[in-house]
Amino acid sequence: MCVRPTSSPSAATSPPPRFERRWNRTTPMSWRPNERRDDGAVSSSGAAWTELFGRDSAMAIIDEALRDARLGTTRLVLLLGEPGIGKTRVAEETAARAAVKGFSIAWAGCVEGDFAPALWPWAQILRAVGDDSSLAVDAATTEGFADVARFPVYTRVLEALERAVAQRGALLVVIDDLHWADDDSVRLLTFSAVHLRHVPIAFLVTFRPHEIAREHLATLIRAGVGIELEGLAAGEVAQLVAAMTGSQPGAEVADQLRARCGGNPLFVRELTRLLDARPGTAPNDLPIPGGVRAVLDRRLARVPQPVAELLQALAVLGSTATLSLLSKLTDVAPDELLGRLDVARASGVIETSATEAGFTHALVRDAVYESTAMSRRVALHERAARLLENGDGDDRWAAVATHWLRSGRDPARAAIASRQAAHRARQLLAFMDAAAHLGRAVTSLIAADADESEVVDVMLDQADMTLRAGQATEARAIFLAVAARARRRGRTDELARAALGLGAGLAGFEVALRDADQVALLEEALAGLQTETSALRALVLARLAVASFYASPRRHDPFVLATEAVRVARECNDERAIGYALSALCDAIAGPQHSEERLRHATEIVAIGTRCDPAIELLGRRLRLRALLELGDLRAVDVEIASFGAVADRLRQPLYSWYPPLWRGMRALTRGQFDDVARGVAEAAAIGAAAESENATMLTITLDMWRALFAGEPAPDFPQSILDRYADMVSTMASLAIGVAFTAFKQGNLGEAARLYELFAHDDFVRVGGDAEELLNLSNFADIAIALDDRERLAVLYDRLKPFEDRCFVDGIGGAWVGPVHASLARIAHALDRVADAHAHISAARAMLEKADAPLVALFIEQLGIQLDAPRQKPAAIDRPAAADRHDARFHSDGETWQLRWGHEQLTMRDAKGLRDLAYLLARPAIDVHVSELVGVDTAMGGGDLGEVLDRTAREAYRRRLSDLDADLAEAEAHNDRGRAERVRVERDFLVAELSAAVGLGGRIRRAGGGTERARKAVAGRIKQALDRIARDAPSLGRHLRNSVKTGTFCSYRPERRVDWQL
Repeated sequence: MCVRPTSSPSAATSPPPRFERRWNRTTPMSWRPNERRDDGAVSSSGAAWTELFGRDSAMAIIDEALRDARLGTTRLVLLLGEPGIGKTRVAEETAARAAVKGFSIAWAGCVEGDFAPALWPWAQILRAVGDDSSLAVDAATTEGFADVARFPVYTRVLEALERAVAQRGALLVVIDDLHWADDDSVRLLTFSAVHLRHVPIAFLVTFRPHEIAREHLATLIRAGVGIELEGLAAGEVAQLVAAMTGSQPGAEVADQLRARCGGNPLFVRELTRLLDARPGTAPNDLPIPGGVRAVLDRRLARVPQPVAELLQALAVLGSTATLSLLSKLTDVAPDELLGRLDVARASGVIETSATEAGFTHALVRDAVYESTAMSRRVALHERAARLLENGDGDDRWAAVATHWLRSGRDPARAAIASRQAAHRARQLLAFMDAAAHLGRAVTSLIAADADESEVVDVMLDQADMTLRAGQATEARAIFLAVAARARRRGRTDELARAALGLGAGLAGFEVALRDADQVALLEEALAGLQTETSALRALVLARLAVASFYASPRRHDPFVLATEAVRVARECNDERAIGYALSALCDAIAGPQHSEERLRHATEIVAIGTRCDPAIELLGRRLRLRALLELGDLRAVDVEIASFGAVADRLRQPLYSWYPPLWRGMRALTRGQFDDVARGVAEAAAIGAAAESENATMLTITLDMWRALFAGEPAPDFPQSILDRYADMVSTMASLAIGVAFTAFKQGNLGEAARLYELFAHDDFVRVGGDAEELLNLSNFADIAIALDDRERLAVLYDRLKPFEDRCFVDGIGGAWVGPVHASLARIAHALDRVADAHAHISAARAMLEKADAPLVALFIEQLGIQLDAPRQKPAAIDRPAAADRHDARFHSDGETWQLRWGHEQLTMRDAKGLRDLAYLLARPAIDVHVSELVGVDTAMGGGDLGEVLDRTAREAYRRRLSDLDADLAEAEAHNDRGRAERVRVERDFLVAELSAAVGLGGRIRRAGGGTERARKAVAGRIKQALDRIARDAPSLGRHLRNSVKTGTFCSYRPERRVDWQL
């Protein structure tokens, strides 16, 4: 119920009414004047009920929040404190004052344990405001496999609150004992407080700070104002005692009470009642071991045995229960039950209503429960479970499961109830609760000695719910546990499902690209599925194609895997597998030469998704949008954005919902609408954060960078968090390197840009290509080359871009559209003094933009055309990294000594292992060399023998088998036998990997014995010693080598520019 604001003049001027919770705080509160309160306030015939002791400062903050809310600004007030500190009392006082100010009031409470369903306090609030909205969602809404999908329920609650305010005016929402609420109820509170910014609502919540998750506490404090209630001072304790007893206590009594209880009002009240019953007894003499528990034990000891047994049954049911269930559990007739409850109520341990009974405090319930004999508790739990099983309503299953678990009598039935409770929680999108219920189901199934397959099925469901709840680490641990169980039992199907889940759930909308465990598990699953033609095998092949794309070293050809995945899926006629396999194929052919082919595949994926799975449809639409951007069809892109948005709005899941605002921002950028771009970035980033999407982070950073560049603002710094995470890939992954280099270039740091540029320019950019970013990477390298006046490389870049002159530049999955490739070709041609070519490219770019709604890009093309007409100025010289010529760089050994030369520096050094290592690396620039290979170098040069990884017999057997497999592969391809060909390739890849582990470059046999870690430490130490000696006598050479040589499990020599060493 809620208290309606009254409009009568007398009510507006009368003292604020006192209200009381008529029963346990887990039900909607019924308020009415009380005759005598449990907190020491007396009836309305006296004066004490109008007083609140020691809370003036807290009430001042709350009054200010109520004023703000009444004026239309939503406020969230947090009341924190230990049990009994007076949080609920302050909340009641707030409700009384708010009622006088014209607020409607909705009060909800939370229950300890697992008895209440998910989002229980919000169900109470909706009932209190007279809204019958359901917190359940249609099963279709949860079809996807997103990590987080709570928006349907959250927005429904927001709409209900807005309707209540529109109908009744300002609203005070009180949630008592939030620390007992489920996680999604807490999230929904923060969500409501943040999103209802200008609605006349005040939220007041009470909780114990040490019993609520830290992440929730931090989020709540950021969203609202926190008030931590402290103990009463001695004078305030005296006032409370006087209000309760009608007589002023002496200063000594008040001081002892204050010292004994820490000023905790609950403890003070309990001790005061005992003092009132024992006149003349000093507070320090009261026997209360364990604090308030002793007081409760003394009170409960005076309850008659039949009443005590009734209280024990009530404690087994929880903090509150319906009278009907309590009567059935105890076999006590309703009339007799009411009589016993009256006795208990008179003792002050419970409160009752017409339909329910509950303890006045959770500590009372705990004391009663723990004092109940174990055998009686077990029997009562079992009986309660059976009664509730035969009841009505889906919300009962959480309590059924809890009672079976606590009885320990029937774990199989406990598992059934837990799974039913999980199903209900999933309907409410309360994924964390669902995961917890499924975890308990797993425990129960194991105790019941259930079939292992059933246990694994529930574990996979548990991992899926955990993943959706955003707990990726916990989900990962469960998937790995499933994999271990499957491996022990030889169940490849279960292993494959665990492998798919480990990556990103079955939908795979966003797959981690650097997860070695995921790749290894997928490989293991695929090996076990080689003889199958199944949808599961198709999904594993497709996922492995995506997950291993950036693996180093790459052991699989993504195109081969994805092609085979499509073939298997089509043979199985499984539409969902076909759709996902085609999406993997699109990722494998992401280069610009395949734009039209990807568009065809994506169109088929969309058609499949509309028939069977909206997540697959969105996957296809995302691929269509990317292909259309490459082809420059921006009007079709606008249609695709709208279509994607319509499906995402229907699903209302953050993993999908952040794309439309990003893409709208991208299109706004092409029109020069910079404010709309900023809004799109902010909206996409906020929704993407809720989905914990790494793609959202990267692409919103991308769009914001291009916004700054087009707006003429300084280029923002490249995010350090991304650099830290992918630091080992900067020198090998072109997209990452050019991202850092281009940022440095736009910030005016041409030296740093040139350093990174040389990593890929020294071999004429052969390592740039084969992915979706190929064209944009080449164009950005071209901008740096123009600034460096590197005409030789500009010619190379022109030739690389020319075949794709009718394509357009796209950054990421629609993070930005940067215009036609013709524009970059025009700049390059102009820098190469090919004026006619430059003007031809400008004309072609203009023609392409006439078909697109991109006025800002068109303006930049016109400006570029004007610049090309002006005389070209040679770029100013910069301090570029110098390359030594062949005669200036020498690192040569005559067997006993080494001759080193770097420019004018020369030195002779005695032979050492570290020098041999350096010579080996210098001969293989930009190549990662495993430490075991360097150990092999040392052995070949006379070092200690650690033993061969594979002996000669094994190596020869592997080579003979490889020869046979090559013949089999040629025969299979000649007969177009794709299945046989793929099986041969898999075995061949395995043997090649084994030989690679045993044989180094140049055919050197790798050595084993001490282990990789031992080799890593040995190699790093001896290289460091050699570099220290070199730097002492040849500082420039030492500096060059220290900057270029990297040690670790893999060692490499990566100079800033190519060096021609005499070795």
